[in-house]
Amino acid sequence: MKGAFPAVRAFVCLAALAAACDADAPFAPALALVADPATVEAGGTTKLKLAGEALVDAGDRTYSWHASGGTIAGRGGGAIWTAPGVIGRYTISVSDERSDAPIASARIMVRRFGPLPPEGCTVRCESIFTGSLRKDQVEALDMPRNVAGAEAIGLDDDALVVLVRAGKGARAYPLNVLAYHEVVNDELGGGKITVSYSPLTGAASVFASGDSGGFGNLGAFYDSDHLLYDRRTNSTWSPLRFECIRGERLGTLLAPIPFVIGKWGAIASLELGATVTWPVAADPTRTDYSRNPYAWYEADDGHIVGPLSYFDLRLPRKQRVIGVWRGGAARAYPYARLGARAVVNDALNGRDLVVAFDAGSGIGAAFDRTIAGRLLSFEMIEAGSLARHMRDLQTGSSWSILGEAVDGPLKGSRLGLLSRYQGFFFAWAAYRQGTEIWR
Repeated sequence: MKGAFPAVRAFVCLAALAAACDADAPFAPALALVADPATVEAGGTTKLKLAGEALVDAGDRTYSWHASGGTIAGRGGGAIWTAPGVIGRYTISVSDERSDAPIASARIMVRRFGPLPPEGCTVRCESIFTGSLRKDQVEALDMPRNVAGAEAIGLDDDALVVLVRAGKGARAYPLNVLAYHEVVNDELGGGKITVSYSPLTGAASVFASGDSGGFGNLGAFYDSDHLLYDRRTNSTWSPLRFECIRGERLGTLLAPIPFVIGKWGAIASLELGATVTWPVAADPTRTDYSRNPYAWYEADDGHIVGPLSYFDLRLPRKQRVIGVWRGGAARAYPYARLGARAVVNDALNGRDLVVAFDAGSGIGAAFDRTIAGRLLSFEMIEAGSLARHMRDLQTGSSWSILGEAVDGPLKGSRLGLLSRYQGFFFAWAAYRQGTEIWR
């Protein structure tokens, strides 16, 4: 996805060397190379500046700038570095006229793979995989039948659902239903939304559909994730990237809507008054919404459909993760490492967050842990429940696993939901190449 990066100032990999000192000096004056921001996307730029007490006596000294990749242009104690088109860590160093040895250096992380290609797509056009599917062969659901939870006959308590909350509305979209249709065009909370689910990546996406006329299945894939088309312009969209990747609306971004995935019984126990999308199958012998038709695929870690732009072998391919990104930084929180229950206070590229997870309910999410400008830290309530999963240390308020304060001074407050990816690791790693992995 496109977007501007926040200005994050960071001191990275400092190297102050004795070349800047007089031979009789007891120590080398500290020099630091400051990168702003410290993490960039491929093709992006960062500002570099020398800082430290040694600059006081530098006068009109001439500096030379060097980079292990990309291009760099600098004068005096500052420079602009343009990142190359390949992810990885790159070393920037600076020397002066007294020595070729660097007087300071920094290592900068570059995310994503390559600049946008020139063929008329925001991804590599030749990597869009069509396979044997036809457009709309997997039929989208439009304005589906939505019922009270008790009326969803056949929906098992252990069935996973996508919970979406918009305005005063809450609705659960069972993955078993989404697996058969992959796209649901609906209305919730007074607005038009689209719920997308790719069984091949195990990932859902929810976004405002606006004036698109609704979305349908294109019958094509990129990085194994299904691609959609909008009915107004027939442009091609990647729901995983929330982006139009080809066609009239090329480069347009979708407006994501936060969601949580969890077991229906657990979601129902939180008494949100959620309705359920539960259509009547036209042919029950072929469409059985009470079962997961892709259970075999999820169990086969080596089976992936279509080419991938990037392979990451650090985790099993189909291990489920919660994915969070900010600017050029991304981090995956594997379910397997979070254990039975977890509360993780963390920070990513300047954003303070908390990850809440409960394996029994299948619910996991990342939240912004700042409320009205106040930073909170959380601990897990050991004998807690889904309704009282964690407690903030600043006020003692109890919070549900959905990030809502249920008692204490902050009762009624809600944490902002940050995670927009819950699915298989291989797809997240291809989408956010160079992702960090928690622990």
